[in-house]
Amino acid sequence: MKQKKILFVITQGTWGGAQKYVTDIASSLSKTHEVFVAIGSPTKGQELQEKLKNTVKIIQLQHLVRNISPINEIRAIFELRKLYKDIQPDIIHLNSSKAGVIGSIAKWFIKPGKTVYTVHGWAFLEPKRSSFWYKVIEKYSAKAKNAIIVLSKEEKEIAEKTLHLSSKKLHTIPLGISQTMPSLSKQEARKELLSNSEDSSLWIGSIANLFDTKGIDILIKAIAKNTDIQKNLRYVIIGEGPERPTLEKMIKTHNLQDIFHLVGKKEDAAKYLQAFDIFILPSRKEGFPYSLLEAIEQNIPCIATNVGGVRSIIEHKKTGLLIQPESPEEIANAIIYAIKHEEKIKQFASEAKKNNKQYTLEIMLQKTTELYQSLQQQPPK
Repeated sequence: MKQKKILFVITQGTWGGAQKYVTDIASSLSKTHEVFVAIGSPTKGQELQEKLKNTVKIIQLQHLVRNISPINEIRAIFELRKLYKDIQPDIIHLNSSKAGVIGSIAKWFIKPGKTVYTVHGWAFLEPKRSSFWYKVIEKYSAKAKNAIIVLSKEEKEIAEKTLHLSSKKLHTIPLGISQTMPSLSKQEARKELLSNSEDSSLWIGSIANLFDTKGIDILIKAIAKNTDIQKNLRYVIIGEGPERPTLEKMIKTHNLQDIFHLVGKKEDAAKYLQAFDIFILPSRKEGFPYSLLEAIEQNIPCIATNVGGVRSIIEHKKTGLLIQPESPEEIANAIIYAIKHEEKIKQFASEAKKNNKQYTLEIMLQKTTELYQSLQQQPPK
C-alpha cells in the first residue's frame, strides 16, 4: 500500500515550541508515512533541521522569512506552490503565523491535498503588531484551510469571537510531552548552568527564548523595584534571542548582575529544570507553553501569566500562581507569596502534576492523526 505524504511547513528552524511540535509529530509519522518538512528563514538557526535530518525529508525554503517583506512574501507563495505541485501531499500541515498565511495563499487555485494549520498563539495578540491587519489576514486565509488546530479552549474562543471562525473548522488538541524526560539532579543542573554558584540561594528560573513576548524585561523591573525579592535569590533564564542586549543593559542599569543570569541556549533545556526551586513564565503572549508543562512534570512550583492557554494548565492557588501580564507588582507579590508559603506551593505543584496526565505526547499524536484521517475521508471541494 502506497504511503500517504505529509508536508509540514514552518517559518524558521530556530528552536522553540513550534519546532518541538513539528519534531514530535513528524518523527512519529515518519514510521508510517512519507514525511517532508519545509523550513523557512535559511540564514537563521538550524536546530530543527539538525533534529530531523536523519528522520524525514527536509526542504530548505529560500523566501519564507519571519520578518515582513512584500517581495519575499510573493516569492514564498510561488516557492510553496511549486513545492505543493511537485510533492502532491495528502496533508499539508502549516505551523506558525507566517507559514499559516503564506502556505494558505499558495494553495489557492490548486488542489494539493487537505490543509491543517496549528496556531501556536494568535499573532494579532502580540504586542507591537498591527492587530487589525493580522486579524484580517488570519480570517481570510482561514478559508483555504480545511482544519485549524488550537492548543486550548481559550484560543478556540478567541478564534470564534474575534475572527468569527466556524467551530466546525476548529479542533482543540493541546500539546503533549513525554512522561520520561531526561533530568539532571539539582546539584548537577546548577553546576552546569552556573559553575561558580555553590551557595544556598533560592533559584527562580525560566526556559524562554529572549523575545519581547516572553516578558523577561517585566521580571527584571519587578526585581529592581522590590529589594525583598533580591535577598538570597538567583534568577536564571535559559534561552537566547534578539532581546539579549536590551535585557543585559537593564540588568546592568539596576545592578542585578550578581543575581540575574542569562545563561544562553542549552541543548535539551528541560533537563536543567531541577536547578529551579520555582519556575516563572512572565510572558506577554503564549499559546500553550511546553516549558510550563515540562516544569510541572518535574514537580517544580510554577508562577505564570494569565495569557493564551496558560489558564488551562494553571489554576490560581490550586495548581500554581496565576498573575496578570505586564505587571511587575504582581510578579513581585507572587514571588514573595511563594517564598513565604513553601509547603503550600509544593502542594500546588503536586496537584498540577496530576492534572498534567492529560497532556501526553501519545494523546496529542493520536488526536492529530485522527484529524488527518477524518480530513482524508472527506470528498474534495
